[in-house]
Amino acid sequence: MNVPIAAVITWLLATMRLGTLFMLIPLYGGRFLPAQVRIALILLISVLVVPHVEVVDFTSINIWQIVFMGIGELLVGLVLGLCVRSFFAVIEVAGMLISRNIGLMMAQQFDPASGSNSNLIGIILFYFAAILFFIIGGHHHVIHNLVRSYEVIGIAKDTLVLGNPNAIMGILSQVFALAVSMAAPFIAVNFIITLGFGVLGKVAPKINVMMISFSFRIVGGLVIFFITGNLIFNFLLHYSEEVPKSMLEFLIH
Repeated sequence: MNVPIAAVITWLLATMRLGTLFMLIPLYGGRFLPAQVRIALILLISVLVVPHVEVVDFTSINIWQIVFMGIGELLVGLVLGLCVRSFFAVIEVAGMLISRNIGLMMAQQFDPASGSNSNLIGIILFYFAAILFFIIGGHHHVIHNLVRSYEVIGIAKDTLVLGNPNAIMGILSQVFALAVSMAAPFIAVNFIITLGFGVLGKVAPKINVMMISFSFRIVGGLVIFFITGNLIFNFLLHYSEEVPKSMLEFLIH
């Protein structure tokens, strides 16, 4: 059976976009998955996606143009993956801020997604968000928008597709703002406890307010964590639904 070389090159280019997208999403590109499993998953999904991609005629294109097109496909996958990655970036930054303000920054736990130690609150929020991501069908939206990206901008462009700068800068600027919004109650509790024990240290200098405040900060932070759990859940639910749906906005000017 003879396989047209144009179909093979088209499949390779489509796999580059798909692979770059998946490597940026912790749920697919995390280190807890062996490299063989990740490669097999990408190849399996590419077999399902490629039939929806129009085969490009490469008869009048040299090898350097194909390399240039491959770089363009990597950039498209990078732009698409950046949109989904921003959701998990918010979780990571919020977890770091919360842990720092309630005194649990030193409580490190092994994170299989990154292969290194991470703060406990961040790991809890990450896996909670990952479960929500699968429950609301975020993985289906990612694959669906990936297929639609081939319909919107096609494949093997002569010019690099750098995406919509306004959409990219907008969502990147929101990452820190949304993370601070999630951590705001914990920052407020830390400020109140620090202020209260600072005044107590002036009134009763013999009391070791620094050591005592650690316990109050942890207890107060955990109480706020349980109180605001419903708000965090609703926020993650809403954000996990919106982010995959806005992937194509990153590509269209």
